[in-house]
Amino acid sequence: SQQQSVGLFVDTELKQFSLDSLTRAIPSLVDGLKESQRKILFACFKKFDGSNQPFKIAQLASYTAEKTAYLHGETSLGGAITKMTQSFVGSNNLPLLVPEGQTGSRLQNGNDAASTRYTFTKLQPYTRQIFHPDDDAILNFREEEGQSIEPDFFVPIVPMILVNGASGIAVGYRTEIPQHRLQDIIQSILHKIIHGSFLDIKPFYEGFQGTITENEDAWCTHGVWKREGNKVEITEIPIGVSTDKYIEHLTKLQDSGKIVRFASSAPSENEIHFSLTANPSFDPACLKLSKTITKRCLNLLLPSGTVRTFTAIDEILVEFYVIRLRFYVERRRHLIQSYEEQLSYIGAKIKFVKAVLANKIRIRDNKADILTQALQVGIPKKLTEEFLKMSILTLSAEKVAKMEEERTQLQGQLDMVRNTSPEQFYTNDLKKLVVSNKRKRL
Repeated sequence: SQQQSVGLFVDTELKQFSLDSLTRAIPSLVDGLKESQRKILFACFKKFDGSNQPFKIAQLASYTAEKTAYLHGETSLGGAITKMTQSFVGSNNLPLLVPEGQTGSRLQNGNDAASTRYTFTKLQPYTRQIFHPDDDAILNFREEEGQSIEPDFFVPIVPMILVNGASGIAVGYRTEIPQHRLQDIIQSILHKIIHGSFLDIKPFYEGFQGTITENEDAWCTHGVWKREGNKVEITEIPIGVSTDKYIEHLTKLQDSGKIVRFASSAPSENEIHFSLTANPSFDPACLKLSKTITKRCLNLLLPSGTVRTFTAIDEILVEFYVIRLRFYVERRRHLIQSYEEQLSYIGAKIKFVKAVLANKIRIRDNKADILTQALQVGIPKKLTEEFLKMSILTLSAEKVAKMEEERTQLQGQLDMVRNTSPEQFYTNDLKKLVVSNKRKRL
């Protein structure tokens, strides 16, 4: 192999590896997704557009690789899709995909999922409300060898990085973000819009029966236990600890004589219930029912592609809000432009049909004469050429009436957008999400 200096290696290959490592392992502040997750979501929006029918995860992984120029193997994509369906304690507060089949449980923190050949998924009903279709037109989609692939980032209406949390390790950086309750985040943003300040939000894990405490350096999740005589019952274990791992820990306690015996009587794979028989010298500390989440690894990728280390969750919420509101301004501008273009087009179409009916445009004439006649009534050459391809059945008074009705509807939508501020757009989207989220998750 060809030799090169250490300095050249560090400045070229190692630097590129480090950058790739960051995009794959550190999530974006804006959409809360890592690169593979963003590719999966992009592929899901294409695949399930119009028909949200279950699709085999292994096939979805192949489809994603094809549509997004993914270079790292379909097996890892299949694993990432599976994780996006999980909803057991500590996985996702709000999974973006529907689990169909055994996609993992608390027993092994999701590692007990069946093969992707046997599991299926589709979009959750609320996913497209979080990642609103009206934002698609203002995203910056990337290109790979002439193929349009996923955007630099999506722009959800809530900071998904705080809803579902994240963990990851890249070159020089580690990220650890706790999960939060969706309703708390929505109320905090609404309070900011209406009153000018955010409400405090605290870590929250859906289904977790324990407690979460906080100090200057970390959050700490605590399991639940109680003792009556020599009997000890454990009904919750810390976040991030799988049931199987905790059984291994209890087995070591039993083998070392710190407890006499234990048994599990949990009613399901995602619930916790251990019954222990303690000896007279039993020390509750040996149960290890606490686990910390450091505050020193709040590392996220900014829209510019650089990594920022946040000092508090509140900073993440503030930064997200500023970016999201800027995109509402852009969305409103784009919608106004789109409706104006549609109104101009349908107005020209109505004028063309009326001119034909009034014999001001004689479609039996040669093309050059028709174009001249159309210009005389104010219809550009390009549009006239397009309108000439219309079916003759559309050249009727009934069609004109239908188009007039459509134009009135478009004008109403345009007026509504013009009279709605970016903040009101945001408020409306959040309130719709609250209503949607009250429905049962699939």
